[in-house]
Amino acid sequence: MINKKVRISECRTVIKDGVNLLYKAVSTTMGPGGQCVLMTNLAGAHLITKDGVTVASAIKSEDNELDLVIRAIREAAEKTNRDVGDGTSTAIVLASALYLEGLKYVETGYNVTKIKDEIQKGCAKLINSLYSMRIKTDPNDTSVIKAIANISLNGDTKIANLVAEATYSAGQYGIISVEDSENSESYIDKKDGIEFNSGWTTPFFTNDRTQVDIEHEDCYLMITSYDLNNIGQLKKLETAFSDVAKEGKALIIIAREVSGGMLSNLLANNKQGTLKNVCVRSPYWGNLRMDFLQDIAVLTGATIIEAEENFPLEKVRKEHFGKLAKINIGALKTRLIGKNPDKKDIEERVNGLKKMAESIDKIADPSKIHERLAKLTEGVTVIKIGRSSYLEGMERNHRIEDSINACKAALQEGVLAGSGVPLIEACQVLDPLIPGEKILMHACEMPLRTIAQNAGNSGDIAIRMMENNKYRSDVQYWAYDAVTNSPVDAQLQGILDPFKVTRTALENAVSVASTLLTTNVIISEISEPKKNPYEYMDMYQ
Repeated sequence: MINKKVRISECRTVIKDGVNLLYKAVSTTMGPGGQCVLMTNLAGAHLITKDGVTVASAIKSEDNELDLVIRAIREAAEKTNRDVGDGTSTAIVLASALYLEGLKYVETGYNVTKIKDEIQKGCAKLINSLYSMRIKTDPNDTSVIKAIANISLNGDTKIANLVAEATYSAGQYGIISVEDSENSESYIDKKDGIEFNSGWTTPFFTNDRTQVDIEHEDCYLMITSYDLNNIGQLKKLETAFSDVAKEGKALIIIAREVSGGMLSNLLANNKQGTLKNVCVRSPYWGNLRMDFLQDIAVLTGATIIEAEENFPLEKVRKEHFGKLAKINIGALKTRLIGKNPDKKDIEERVNGLKKMAESIDKIADPSKIHERLAKLTEGVTVIKIGRSSYLEGMERNHRIEDSINACKAALQEGVLAGSGVPLIEACQVLDPLIPGEKILMHACEMPLRTIAQNAGNSGDIAIRMMENNKYRSDVQYWAYDAVTNSPVDAQLQGILDPFKVTRTALENAVSVASTLLTTNVIISEISEPKKNPYEYMDMYQ
Protein backbone atom coordinates (compact mmCIF):
# COMPACT_ATOMS: atom_id res chain seq x y z
CA MET A 1 0.00 0.00 0.00
CA ILE A 2 1.36 3.42 -0.99
CA ASN A 3 0.61 6.24 1.44
CA LYS A 4 -0.15 9.69 0.08
CA LYS A 5 0.65 13.08 1.52
CA VAL A 6 -1.65 16.03 0.77
CA ARG A 7 -0.16 19.50 1.10
CA ILE A 8 -2.44 22.54 1.01
CA SER A 9 -0.69 25.08 3.22
CA GLU A 10 2.54 26.49 1.75
CA CYS A 11 1.96 24.54 -1.48
CA ARG A 12 3.12 27.46 -3.60
CA THR A 13 6.26 27.78 -1.48
CA VAL A 14 7.23 24.24 -2.47
CA ILE A 15 6.51 25.02 -6.15
CA LYS A 16 8.60 28.19 -5.87
CA ASP A 17 11.53 26.22 -4.44
CA GLY A 18 11.34 23.67 -7.28
CA VAL A 19 11.15 26.39 -9.94
CA ASN A 20 14.13 28.24 -8.46
CA LEU A 21 16.21 25.06 -8.26
CA LEU A 22 15.60 24.15 -11.89
CA TYR A 23 16.10 27.73 -13.09
CA LYS A 24 19.45 28.19 -11.32
CA ALA A 25 20.84 24.90 -12.66
CA VAL A 26 19.69 25.28 -16.28
CA SER A 27 20.08 29.05 -16.81
CA THR A 28 23.86 28.83 -16.25
CA THR A 29 24.20 27.00 -19.60
CA MET A 30 22.75 29.82 -21.76
CA GLY A 31 24.68 31.93 -24.25
CA PRO A 32 28.36 32.11 -25.26
CA GLY A 33 29.30 32.65 -21.62
CA GLY A 34 27.24 29.69 -20.43
CA GLN A 35 28.95 27.18 -18.16
CA CYS A 36 28.95 23.37 -18.23
CA VAL A 37 27.30 21.11 -15.69
CA LEU A 38 29.04 17.98 -14.32
CA MET A 39 26.74 15.08 -13.48
CA THR A 40 26.26 11.32 -13.81
CA ASN A 41 24.00 9.71 -16.40
CA LEU A 42 21.59 6.79 -15.85
CA ALA A 43 24.41 4.30 -16.25
CA GLY A 44 26.41 6.04 -13.54
CA ALA A 45 29.04 7.41 -15.93
CA HIS A 46 30.22 10.99 -15.45
CA LEU A 47 29.12 13.56 -18.00
CA ILE A 48 29.77 17.24 -18.72
CA THR A 49 27.18 19.11 -20.78
CA LYS A 50 25.66 22.49 -21.66
CA ASP A 51 22.50 20.91 -23.05
CA GLY A 52 19.54 22.36 -21.12
CA VAL A 53 17.20 19.38 -21.40
CA THR A 54 19.95 16.97 -20.34
CA VAL A 55 20.66 19.07 -17.25
CA ALA A 56 16.94 19.44 -16.45
CA SER A 57 16.33 15.70 -16.87
CA ALA A 58 19.10 14.88 -14.40
CA ILE A 59 17.66 17.03 -11.58
CA LYS A 60 15.80 14.97 -9.02
CA SER A 61 14.98 15.36 -5.33
CA GLU A 62 14.58 12.87 -2.50
CA ASP A 63 11.68 15.04 -1.35
CA ASN A 64 8.71 13.64 -3.32
CA GLU A 65 6.82 16.97 -3.23
CA LEU A 66 9.77 18.90 -4.61
CA ASP A 67 10.48 16.22 -7.21
CA LEU A 68 6.86 16.41 -8.40
CA VAL A 69 7.26 20.17 -8.98
CA ILE A 70 10.59 19.69 -10.78
CA ARG A 71 9.02 17.17 -13.14
CA ALA A 72 6.09 19.52 -13.87
CA ILE A 73 8.24 22.56 -14.74
CA ARG A 74 10.66 20.31 -16.67
CA GLU A 75 7.82 19.49 -19.06
CA ALA A 76 8.37 22.89 -20.74
CA ALA A 77 11.91 21.84 -21.65
CA GLU A 78 11.07 18.27 -22.62
CA LYS A 79 8.15 19.24 -24.86
CA THR A 80 10.28 21.92 -26.55
CA ASN A 81 12.98 19.31 -27.09
CA ARG A 82 10.44 16.87 -28.60
CA ASP A 83 9.00 19.55 -30.88
CA VAL A 84 12.18 21.19 -32.17
CA GLY A 85 15.17 19.58 -30.45
CA ASP A 86 16.56 22.90 -29.21
CA GLY A 87 15.61 25.91 -27.05
CA THR A 88 15.20 23.92 -23.85
CA SER A 89 17.14 26.36 -21.68
CA THR A 90 15.07 29.25 -23.04
CA ALA A 91 11.85 27.37 -22.22
CA ILE A 92 12.98 26.77 -18.61
CA VAL A 93 14.08 30.40 -18.14
CA LEU A 94 10.78 31.75 -19.51
CA ALA A 95 8.62 29.30 -17.54
CA SER A 96 10.47 30.06 -14.29
CA ALA A 97 10.20 33.83 -14.77
CA LEU A 98 6.50 33.58 -15.61
CA TYR A 99 5.73 31.57 -12.49
CA LEU A 100 7.85 33.59 -10.05
CA GLU A 101 6.54 36.93 -11.30
CA GLY A 102 2.96 35.66 -11.49
CA LEU A 103 3.21 34.35 -7.92
CA LYS A 104 3.70 37.92 -6.67
CA TYR A 105 0.26 38.87 -8.01
CA VAL A 106 -1.39 35.71 -6.69
CA GLU A 107 0.00 36.33 -3.19
CA THR A 108 -1.53 39.82 -3.17
CA GLY A 109 -4.95 38.29 -3.82
CA TYR A 110 -5.26 38.78 -7.60
CA ASN A 111 -7.57 36.24 -9.25
CA VAL A 112 -5.30 33.44 -10.47
CA THR A 113 -7.68 32.22 -13.18
CA LYS A 114 -7.81 35.73 -14.61
CA ILE A 115 -4.01 35.93 -14.60
CA LYS A 116 -3.78 32.63 -16.48
CA ASP A 117 -6.24 33.87 -19.09
CA GLU A 118 -4.36 37.20 -19.48
CA ILE A 119 -1.01 35.45 -19.88
CA GLN A 120 -2.35 33.11 -22.56
CA LYS A 121 -4.03 35.94 -24.50
CA GLY A 122 -0.83 37.99 -24.21
CA CYS A 123 1.18 35.04 -25.55
CA ALA A 124 -0.99 34.95 -28.68
CA LYS A 125 -0.30 38.69 -29.21
CA LEU A 126 3.43 38.12 -28.71
CA ILE A 127 3.61 35.34 -31.28
CA ASN A 128 1.78 37.45 -33.88
CA SER A 129 4.27 40.24 -33.18
CA LEU A 130 7.22 37.84 -33.53
CA TYR A 131 5.89 36.72 -36.91
CA SER A 132 6.28 40.30 -38.17
CA MET A 133 9.98 40.25 -37.13
CA ARG A 134 10.73 36.94 -38.82
CA ILE A 135 13.51 36.78 -41.41
CA LYS A 136 12.65 34.19 -44.06
CA THR A 137 15.41 31.72 -44.89
CA ASP A 138 16.63 31.59 -48.47
CA PRO A 139 17.17 27.88 -49.32
CA ASN A 140 20.13 28.90 -51.48
CA ASP A 141 21.80 31.05 -48.82
CA THR A 142 24.08 28.88 -46.70
CA SER A 143 25.34 31.80 -44.60
CA VAL A 144 22.20 31.89 -42.41
CA ILE A 145 22.37 28.18 -41.62
CA LYS A 146 26.10 28.44 -40.90
CA ALA A 147 25.36 31.31 -38.50
CA ILE A 148 22.69 29.28 -36.68
CA ALA A 149 25.04 26.30 -36.39
CA ASN A 150 27.87 28.52 -35.18
CA ILE A 151 25.72 30.01 -32.39
CA SER A 152 24.66 26.54 -31.17
CA LEU A 153 28.25 25.33 -31.25
CA ASN A 154 29.68 28.33 -29.36
CA GLY A 155 31.82 29.50 -32.26
CA ASP A 156 33.27 26.15 -33.38
CA THR A 157 33.39 27.25 -37.03
CA LYS A 158 34.78 24.01 -38.48
CA ILE A 159 32.04 21.79 -37.03
CA ALA A 160 29.41 24.49 -37.72
CA ASN A 161 30.31 24.37 -41.42
CA LEU A 162 29.92 20.57 -41.41
CA VAL A 163 26.51 20.86 -39.70
CA ALA A 164 25.35 23.46 -42.24
CA GLU A 165 26.56 21.32 -45.15
CA ALA A 166 24.84 18.24 -43.70
CA THR A 167 21.58 20.18 -43.20
CA TYR A 168 21.45 21.24 -46.85
CA SER A 169 22.50 17.78 -48.00
CA ALA A 170 19.77 16.08 -45.94
CA GLY A 171 16.93 18.42 -46.92
CA GLN A 172 13.64 18.73 -45.04
CA TYR A 173 13.17 15.05 -44.26
CA GLY A 174 16.75 13.84 -44.32
CA ILE A 175 18.23 12.07 -41.32
CA ILE A 176 21.47 13.46 -39.89
CA SER A 177 23.36 11.34 -37.38
CA VAL A 178 26.58 11.99 -35.47
CA GLU A 179 29.25 9.31 -35.12
CA ASP A 180 32.85 9.17 -33.95
CA SER A 181 35.38 9.24 -36.76
CA GLU A 182 37.90 6.43 -37.13
CA ASN A 183 40.66 9.04 -36.80
CA SER A 184 41.17 12.64 -35.70
CA GLU A 185 39.53 14.10 -38.82
CA SER A 186 35.93 15.36 -38.98
CA TYR A 187 33.97 14.95 -42.22
CA ILE A 188 30.58 14.14 -43.80
CA ASP A 189 29.65 10.67 -45.02
CA LYS A 190 26.58 10.53 -47.27
CA LYS A 191 24.80 7.18 -47.32
CA ASP A 192 22.47 6.78 -50.29
CA GLY A 193 19.68 4.24 -50.50
CA ILE A 194 17.94 2.40 -47.68
CA GLU A 195 19.78 1.17 -44.61
CA PHE A 196 18.25 -0.98 -41.88
CA ASN A 197 19.40 -2.81 -38.78
CA SER A 198 19.20 -6.41 -39.93
CA GLY A 199 21.73 -8.63 -41.70
CA TRP A 200 22.37 -12.05 -43.23
CA THR A 201 20.73 -15.10 -41.67
CA THR A 202 24.03 -16.98 -41.56
CA PRO A 203 27.70 -16.08 -42.26
CA PHE A 204 28.07 -19.16 -44.52
CA PHE A 205 26.74 -17.12 -47.46
CA THR A 206 30.19 -15.56 -47.81
CA ASN A 207 32.93 -17.52 -49.54
CA ASP A 208 35.62 -15.57 -47.72
CA ARG A 209 35.16 -16.14 -43.99
CA THR A 210 37.63 -13.35 -43.18
CA GLN A 211 35.11 -10.80 -44.47
CA VAL A 212 32.02 -10.00 -42.41
CA ASP A 213 30.17 -8.02 -45.10
CA ILE A 214 28.74 -9.50 -48.29
CA GLU A 215 28.45 -7.19 -51.29
CA HIS A 216 26.72 -7.63 -54.64
CA GLU A 217 26.07 -5.28 -57.58
CA ASP A 218 23.41 -5.41 -60.30
CA CYS A 219 21.36 -8.17 -58.69
CA TYR A 220 17.76 -9.21 -58.05
CA LEU A 221 15.71 -8.83 -54.85
CA MET A 222 12.90 -11.10 -53.63
CA ILE A 223 10.74 -9.79 -50.75
CA THR A 224 8.37 -12.17 -49.04
CA SER A 225 6.36 -12.56 -45.84
CA TYR A 226 6.48 -16.37 -46.18
CA ASP A 227 8.55 -18.40 -43.72
CA LEU A 228 10.79 -20.35 -46.12
CA ASN A 229 11.80 -23.62 -44.49
CA ASN A 230 11.20 -26.67 -46.77
CA ILE A 231 12.16 -28.26 -50.06
CA GLY A 232 8.59 -28.12 -51.35
CA GLN A 233 8.69 -24.33 -51.31
CA LEU A 234 12.01 -24.38 -53.19
CA LYS A 235 10.49 -26.54 -55.95
CA LYS A 236 7.61 -24.08 -56.31
CA LEU A 237 10.12 -21.22 -56.76
CA GLU A 238 12.30 -23.20 -59.17
CA THR A 239 11.15 -21.43 -62.35
CA ALA A 240 11.85 -17.94 -61.00
CA PHE A 241 15.18 -18.94 -59.45
CA SER A 242 16.32 -20.70 -62.66
CA ASP A 243 15.69 -17.56 -64.74
CA VAL A 244 17.87 -15.52 -62.37
CA ALA A 245 20.60 -18.19 -62.42
CA LYS A 246 20.65 -18.15 -66.26
CA GLU A 247 21.52 -14.44 -66.16
CA GLY A 248 24.40 -15.16 -63.78
CA LYS A 249 23.18 -12.55 -61.31
CA ALA A 250 22.82 -12.84 -57.55
CA LEU A 251 19.46 -13.12 -55.80
CA ILE A 252 18.91 -11.42 -52.44
CA ILE A 253 15.99 -12.82 -50.41
CA ILE A 254 14.44 -10.71 -47.63
CA ALA A 255 12.23 -12.93 -45.49
CA ARG A 256 11.17 -13.24 -41.86
CA GLU A 257 12.67 -16.74 -41.70
CA VAL A 258 14.77 -18.91 -44.00
CA SER A 259 15.69 -22.25 -42.44
CA GLY A 260 15.64 -26.03 -42.78
CA GLY A 261 15.79 -27.63 -46.21
CA MET A 262 15.31 -24.29 -47.98
CA LEU A 263 18.35 -22.73 -46.29
CA SER A 264 20.65 -25.75 -46.79
CA ASN A 265 19.81 -25.95 -50.51
CA LEU A 266 20.31 -22.20 -51.01
CA LEU A 267 23.70 -22.43 -49.27
CA ALA A 268 24.68 -25.37 -51.48
CA ASN A 269 23.66 -23.48 -54.65
CA ASN A 270 25.61 -20.44 -53.48
CA LYS A 271 28.76 -22.45 -52.75
CA GLN A 272 28.62 -24.27 -56.10
CA GLY A 273 27.94 -21.01 -57.97
CA THR A 274 24.71 -22.37 -59.46
CA LEU A 275 22.70 -19.52 -57.97
CA LYS A 276 24.55 -16.81 -56.07
CA ASN A 277 22.25 -15.77 -53.25
CA VAL A 278 22.06 -14.27 -49.76
CA CYS A 279 19.16 -14.46 -47.29
CA VAL A 280 18.48 -11.37 -45.14
CA ARG A 281 16.24 -11.20 -42.07
CA SER A 282 13.24 -8.87 -42.43
CA PRO A 283 13.71 -5.72 -40.30
CA TYR A 284 11.29 -4.59 -37.55
CA TRP A 285 8.05 -6.27 -36.41
CA GLY A 286 4.32 -6.14 -37.04
CA ASN A 287 2.86 -3.31 -39.11
CA LEU A 288 6.15 -1.40 -39.19
CA ARG A 289 7.84 -4.40 -40.84
CA MET A 290 5.29 -4.51 -43.65
CA ASP A 291 5.38 -0.72 -44.10
CA PHE A 292 9.16 -0.77 -44.37
CA LEU A 293 9.14 -3.69 -46.84
CA GLN A 294 6.71 -1.69 -48.97
CA ASP A 295 9.24 1.17 -48.96
CA ILE A 296 11.96 -1.20 -50.18
CA ALA A 297 9.60 -2.61 -52.82
CA VAL A 298 8.89 0.88 -54.19
CA LEU A 299 12.59 1.73 -54.29
CA THR A 300 13.51 -1.48 -56.14
CA GLY A 301 10.41 -2.20 -58.23
CA ALA A 302 9.72 -5.47 -56.38
CA THR A 303 6.36 -7.11 -55.75
CA ILE A 304 6.01 -8.41 -52.20
CA ILE A 305 5.18 -12.14 -52.13
CA GLU A 306 2.66 -12.04 -49.30
CA ALA A 307 1.62 -15.20 -47.48
CA GLU A 308 -1.25 -13.29 -45.83
CA GLU A 309 -2.81 -12.60 -49.24
CA ASN A 310 -2.28 -16.17 -50.46
CA PHE A 311 0.19 -15.24 -53.19
CA PRO A 312 1.08 -18.78 -54.47
CA LEU A 313 4.82 -19.43 -54.55
CA GLU A 314 4.46 -21.44 -57.78
CA LYS A 315 3.22 -18.29 -59.52
CA VAL A 316 6.29 -16.26 -58.59
CA ARG A 317 8.34 -15.18 -61.61
CA LYS A 318 11.51 -13.20 -62.14
CA GLU A 319 9.35 -10.16 -63.00
CA HIS A 320 8.18 -10.06 -59.36
CA PHE A 321 11.74 -9.48 -58.18
CA GLY A 322 13.13 -6.01 -57.67
CA LYS A 323 16.42 -4.78 -59.08
CA LEU A 324 19.37 -3.57 -57.01
CA ALA A 325 22.24 -1.44 -58.21
CA LYS A 326 24.20 -2.39 -55.10
CA ILE A 327 23.71 -4.07 -51.72
CA ASN A 328 26.01 -4.44 -48.71
CA ILE A 329 24.97 -7.00 -46.10
CA GLY A 330 26.61 -7.31 -42.70
CA ALA A 331 25.86 -9.30 -39.59
CA LEU A 332 23.52 -6.65 -38.18
CA LYS A 333 23.09 -4.04 -40.92
CA THR A 334 22.11 -3.93 -44.59
CA ARG A 335 22.26 -1.05 -47.05
CA LEU A 336 20.76 -1.28 -50.53
CA ILE A 337 20.41 1.01 -53.54
CA GLY A 338 17.62 0.40 -56.05
CA LYS A 339 18.30 0.22 -59.78
CA ASN A 340 16.24 2.51 -62.03
CA PRO A 341 13.22 2.74 -59.69
CA ASP A 342 9.91 4.12 -60.96
CA LYS A 343 10.04 7.80 -59.95
CA LYS A 344 6.26 8.12 -60.09
CA ASP A 345 5.82 5.25 -57.59
CA ILE A 346 8.40 6.81 -55.27
CA GLU A 347 6.73 10.21 -55.50
CA GLU A 348 3.32 8.73 -54.58
CA ARG A 349 4.87 6.85 -51.65
CA VAL A 350 6.70 9.96 -50.42
CA ASN A 351 3.57 12.13 -50.65
CA GLY A 352 1.65 9.58 -48.61
CA LEU A 353 4.36 9.52 -45.94
CA LYS A 354 4.45 13.33 -45.84
CA LYS A 355 0.73 13.44 -45.03
CA MET A 356 1.31 10.89 -42.27
CA ALA A 357 4.25 12.94 -40.95
CA GLU A 358 2.06 16.04 -40.65
CA SER A 359 -0.57 14.27 -38.55
CA ILE A 360 1.53 11.78 -36.59
CA ASP A 361 1.89 12.12 -32.83
CA LYS A 362 5.60 12.76 -32.25
CA ILE A 363 5.42 11.18 -28.82
CA ALA A 364 3.79 7.97 -30.04
CA ASP A 365 5.96 7.66 -33.16
CA PRO A 366 9.57 8.74 -32.52
CA SER A 367 10.57 9.91 -36.01
CA LYS A 368 9.97 6.58 -37.81
CA ILE A 369 7.92 8.31 -40.53
CA HIS A 370 10.63 10.94 -41.05
CA GLU A 371 13.26 8.21 -41.04
CA ARG A 372 11.43 6.34 -43.79
CA LEU A 373 10.98 9.55 -45.78
CA ALA A 374 14.70 10.22 -45.55
CA LYS A 375 15.58 6.77 -46.80
CA LEU A 376 13.25 7.11 -49.79
CA THR A 377 14.42 10.61 -50.71
CA GLU A 378 17.64 12.14 -49.43
CA GLY A 379 19.25 9.13 -47.72
CA VAL A 380 21.18 9.37 -44.46
CA THR A 381 23.88 11.97 -43.80
CA VAL A 382 26.46 11.10 -41.15
CA ILE A 383 28.71 13.71 -39.52
CA LYS A 384 31.90 11.92 -38.53
CA ILE A 385 33.60 13.75 -35.67
CA GLY A 386 37.30 13.41 -34.85
CA ARG A 387 38.08 11.44 -31.74
CA SER A 388 38.39 13.19 -28.40
CA SER A 389 38.21 12.38 -24.71
CA TYR A 390 35.00 10.77 -23.43
CA LEU A 391 33.90 13.85 -21.48
CA GLU A 392 34.66 16.28 -24.31
CA GLY A 393 33.03 13.99 -26.86
CA MET A 394 29.74 13.67 -24.93
CA GLU A 395 29.46 17.43 -24.38
CA ARG A 396 30.38 18.15 -28.00
CA ASN A 397 27.84 15.64 -29.37
CA HIS A 398 25.04 17.24 -27.33
CA ARG A 399 25.90 20.62 -28.85
CA ILE A 400 26.06 19.17 -32.37
CA GLU A 401 22.63 17.55 -32.01
CA ASP A 402 21.17 20.86 -30.79
CA SER A 403 22.85 22.62 -33.70
CA ILE A 404 21.40 20.18 -36.26
CA ASN A 405 17.89 20.64 -34.86
CA ALA A 406 18.28 24.42 -34.80
CA CYS A 407 19.36 24.45 -38.46
CA LYS A 408 16.38 22.32 -39.51
CA ALA A 409 14.02 24.60 -37.58
CA ALA A 410 15.53 27.64 -39.33
CA LEU A 411 14.92 26.10 -42.75
CA GLN A 412 11.31 25.34 -41.84
CA GLU A 413 10.12 28.68 -40.39
CA GLY A 414 12.91 31.23 -40.82
CA VAL A 415 14.96 33.05 -38.18
CA LEU A 416 14.89 35.95 -35.72
CA ALA A 417 17.62 38.22 -34.43
CA GLY A 418 19.43 36.33 -31.67
CA SER A 419 20.08 36.71 -27.92
CA GLY A 420 16.39 37.10 -27.00
CA VAL A 421 16.09 40.69 -28.29
CA PRO A 422 12.96 40.02 -30.44
CA LEU A 423 11.08 38.78 -27.35
CA ILE A 424 11.60 42.17 -25.71
CA GLU A 425 10.71 44.12 -28.88
CA ALA A 426 7.57 42.02 -29.42
CA CYS A 427 6.29 43.15 -26.00
CA GLN A 428 5.39 46.55 -27.53
CA VAL A 429 2.01 45.02 -28.40
CA LEU A 430 1.32 44.23 -24.71
CA ASP A 431 -0.45 46.45 -22.19
CA PRO A 432 1.58 46.90 -18.94
CA LEU A 433 -1.63 47.81 -17.08
CA ILE A 434 -2.91 44.26 -17.55
CA PRO A 435 -1.21 42.08 -14.88
CA GLY A 436 -0.91 38.97 -17.07
CA GLU A 437 0.69 40.94 -19.90
CA LYS A 438 2.97 42.75 -17.43
CA ILE A 439 4.16 39.34 -16.22
CA LEU A 440 4.92 38.34 -19.82
CA MET A 441 6.91 41.56 -20.37
CA HIS A 442 9.07 40.75 -17.35
CA ALA A 443 9.60 37.12 -18.45
CA CYS A 444 10.59 38.11 -21.99
CA GLU A 445 13.52 40.12 -20.62
CA MET A 446 14.98 37.10 -18.84
CA PRO A 447 16.69 35.31 -21.77
CA LEU A 448 18.70 38.47 -22.64
CA ARG A 449 19.42 39.16 -18.94
CA THR A 450 20.65 35.61 -18.44
CA ILE A 451 22.88 35.62 -21.53
CA ALA A 452 24.44 38.92 -20.44
CA GLN A 453 24.96 37.81 -16.83
CA ASN A 454 26.53 34.48 -17.85
CA ALA A 455 29.07 36.45 -19.88
CA GLY A 456 29.91 38.60 -16.82
CA ASN A 457 27.91 41.62 -17.98
CA SER A 458 24.98 43.52 -16.44
CA GLY A 459 21.54 42.38 -17.55
CA ASP A 460 20.03 45.83 -16.87
CA ILE A 461 22.68 47.59 -18.97
CA ALA A 462 22.25 45.08 -21.81
CA ILE A 463 18.48 45.71 -21.91
CA ARG A 464 18.89 49.52 -21.83
CA MET A 465 21.50 49.28 -24.53
CA MET A 466 19.13 47.41 -26.84
CA GLU A 467 16.21 49.73 -26.07
CA ASN A 468 18.32 52.75 -27.00
CA ASN A 469 19.22 51.17 -30.36
CA LYS A 470 15.80 50.04 -31.52
CA TYR A 471 14.99 53.45 -33.02
CA ARG A 472 18.14 53.57 -35.16
CA SER A 473 17.31 53.07 -38.83
CA ASP A 474 20.80 52.11 -40.04
CA VAL A 475 20.29 48.48 -38.96
CA GLN A 476 17.06 46.53 -39.50
CA TYR A 477 17.62 43.68 -37.03
CA TRP A 478 19.54 44.26 -33.80
CA ALA A 479 21.08 41.56 -31.60
CA TYR A 480 23.13 41.60 -28.41
CA ASP A 481 26.72 40.36 -28.61
CA ALA A 482 27.56 39.01 -25.14
CA VAL A 483 31.26 38.66 -25.99
CA THR A 484 31.73 42.38 -26.78
CA ASN A 485 28.80 43.52 -24.58
CA SER A 486 27.39 45.64 -27.40
CA PRO A 487 24.45 45.86 -29.84
CA VAL A 488 25.29 44.53 -33.31
CA ASP A 489 23.71 43.90 -36.71
CA ALA A 490 22.17 40.44 -36.25
CA GLN A 491 22.47 39.45 -39.91
CA LEU A 492 25.96 40.85 -40.39
CA GLN A 493 27.35 39.21 -37.24
CA GLY A 494 25.35 36.00 -37.67
CA ILE A 495 23.67 36.21 -34.24
CA LEU A 496 20.38 34.55 -35.18
CA ASP A 497 17.86 32.20 -33.56
CA PRO A 498 15.40 29.89 -35.36
CA PHE A 499 11.91 31.41 -35.22
CA LYS A 500 10.36 28.00 -34.59
CA VAL A 501 12.58 27.43 -31.53
CA THR A 502 11.70 30.80 -29.96
CA ARG A 503 7.99 30.38 -30.69
CA THR A 504 7.85 26.82 -29.34
CA ALA A 505 9.82 27.67 -26.19
CA LEU A 506 7.46 30.58 -25.46
CA GLU A 507 4.28 28.54 -26.05
CA ASN A 508 5.44 25.63 -23.87
CA ALA A 509 6.69 27.93 -21.09
CA VAL A 510 3.34 29.76 -20.96
CA SER A 511 1.42 26.47 -20.92
CA VAL A 512 3.39 24.99 -18.00
CA ALA A 513 3.80 28.16 -15.92
CA SER A 514 0.20 29.33 -16.20
CA THR A 515 -1.04 25.87 -15.16
CA LEU A 516 1.33 25.79 -12.17
CA LEU A 517 0.06 29.21 -11.07
CA THR A 518 -3.42 27.74 -10.67
CA THR A 519 -2.06 24.85 -8.55
CA ASN A 520 -2.67 25.11 -4.81
CA VAL A 521 -2.54 21.47 -3.65
CA ILE A 522 0.21 18.85 -3.97
CA ILE A 523 -0.52 15.16 -3.49
CA SER A 524 2.65 13.09 -3.32
CA GLU A 525 3.80 9.71 -2.12
CA ILE A 526 5.27 9.49 1.34
CA SER A 527 8.90 8.47 1.16
CA GLU A 528 9.63 5.39 3.24
CA PRO A 529 12.69 5.74 5.47
CA LYS A 530 15.59 3.63 4.27
CA LYS A 531 16.32 0.66 6.47
CA ASN A 532 19.67 0.52 8.23
CA PRO A 533 21.36 -2.77 7.25
CA TYR A 534 23.11 -2.85 10.63
CA GLU A 535 19.93 -2.21 12.63
CA TYR A 536 19.66 -5.77 14.00
CA MET A 537 23.35 -6.57 14.16
CA ASP A 538 23.37 -6.61 17.97
CA MET A 539 21.20 -9.75 17.89
CA TYR A 540 24.17 -11.71 16.55
CA GLN A 541 26.90 -10.15 18.67
